[in-house]
Amino acid sequence: MPCRIRHTNIRDVKIVEPHIANDARGLFFDSFDQEWFEENVARGYTFVQDQHMVFSRNVLTGLHYQIQQPRGLLLRVVTGEVFAVALDLRRWSVTFGRWVGERISSANNWQMWIPPGFAYGFHVRSDVAEILVRATSKRIATLSALFA
Repeated sequence: MPCRIRHTNIRDVKIVEPHIANDARGLFFDSFDQEWFEENVARGYTFVQDQHMVFSRNVLTGLHYQIQQPRGLLLRVVTGEVFAVALDLRRWSVTFGRWVGERISSANNWQMWIPPGFAYGFHVRSDVAEILVRATSKRIATLSALFA
């Protein structure tokens, strides 16, 4: 799974830009490989839940987070485009309170790695956006919160 890793202005938040094989028949890329992820993006994480979301144009989600049992997320857009945001909530971090945003779309096929301890949300910029989120721990409704 040869990909390019792009660092953002918050060191732990990374953009994964896949190598895409594209020819007259169509395109192909590996969207996830656990071994490659651990070697190149972040070590020590196992993904336990995938979530699938579909939103319409101009939906602005709140910034979702779990302080107890924080979740790491690998966000990918299958259809459409979003402006995805990660906000650092780790009080011990030098980037506490800072945020980073990226356009993630089905056209660029990028993925955003958001480590545990961050809030995340997005603004839908296309008519429809279909989003897949791979999480390192399950979403627990009683522990989930958001900035609206």
